[in-house]
Amino acid sequence: MPTTDRPLFSGTPVVRIRDVTLNASDDAPTYQHKLARIILDVMFEFVGLLDPDGTIVEVSQGALEGGGLHFDEVRGKPFWETRWWAVSDEC
Repeated sequence: MPTTDRPLFSGTPVVRIRDVTLNASDDAPTYQHKLARIILDVMFEFVGLLDPDGTIVEVSQGALEGGGLHFDEVRGKPFWETRWWAVSDEC
């Protein structure tokens, strides 16, 4: 995606939104990944993005905080192996 297709960069090569820095030089997949991170982080719901095999690609900050997790603990894991699906011995 050329920079000219990104109206955010009309006056600057860098835009910072919360903890995410968008660069006019980001390639399309990086740019899309960063936009997804921004969108997920402002949601209150527990939301995640999975690849077709069910592997975690992104998770909202609310879901991480609700599970007492950091993204590095769940990134790349199958969703069903994460704490959100943990079942107690009593169930």
